Amino acid sequence: MGAVDQVKTRNKRLVPVMVDLVNPAKLPRQLGEIHILPPDGLFDLGCDLVKPVEVLETDHDWLKQATRWQDRATEWLAKGRPSALLLSRGALVDAEAWKDAQPVKAPAPALMVMDLVLAIRQTMTRRQRVFVGGSLAISIGVLALAGFAYTCCSKACLCG
Repeated sequence: MGAVDQVKTRNKRLVPVMVDLVNPAKLPRQLGEIHILPPDGLFDLGCDLVKPVEVLETDHDWLKQATRWQDRATEWLAKGRPSALLLSRGALVDAEAWKDAQPVKAPAPALMVMDLVLAIRQTMTRRQRVFVGGSLAISIGVLALAGFAYTCCSKACLCG
């Protein structure tokens, strides 16, 4: 198990410091998404400590949820955005409540997470429209059958 995995497993926070220039895209995902303090000579205490301090002061439970949503979004994207991996209406309510409860100092939710939430919302809207349309079609069918039955009974009473 790597050091980054141990940090995650033990539910700790990580503040990486670069000791040499590194392309953030070549870092493991968990490190690339964290503000990395630059190497000596480029480090400015006034500027470079602000973001990590804000993250460390952020609501820990909110950040844990952010990581969970990021993991779900990563899996969803890696598998080609299948609708089977979209979550239930309850999960949509949870995701939107989590997003709305974002602490002031927290980093913005990742774009991929917002894409996942939007896809869940669109799927729920489509399902709701199908349900309402189906219910309406059934209601119209029942009314038509009731009208037909009434007409037949009326004629039978008049003829009989």
